[in-house]
Amino acid sequence: MTEYEIADLALSKQALFWQATQAAQGLSGFLYTLMERFWTVLVGYLLVTYFIGDKLSRVQAAILTVLYLCWLGGLVNHMTMMQTELSANFLSMNALNPDWTPPPHSMEFTYLFTATLVTASLYFMWSVRHPRE
Repeated sequence: MTEYEIADLALSKQALFWQATQAAQGLSGFLYTLMERFWTVLVGYLLVTYFIGDKLSRVQAAILTVLYLCWLGGLVNHMTMMQTELSANFLSMNALNPDWTPPPHSMEFTYLFTATLVTASLYFMWSVRHPRE
């Protein structure tokens, strides 16, 4: 290989690495947006529960809760897909530059935290609908 070909190969590898970095930043931003949507739906459900939860009929409360759980299930599904894409992106970045160490990006804590919040919100709805006498 000539010096020009070696330099061209190095620059093209560097460009691919920077493109992968930008894609990883975009995926991370999308994950952040999904978490914002999760918080918005959670707070909305809690506000509806607090202000009108005791006035809802059993069917209305069930419909609200099912819609809430379906919406959050969709958000968790999207989070899982973005996590998979981010992992694949980090693997390709590591293949381009073996000296680069991918940052830790485990989602187990996030899933546990969101499951705890959802369980707590469902308990809150139960406690509003079934107050202690």
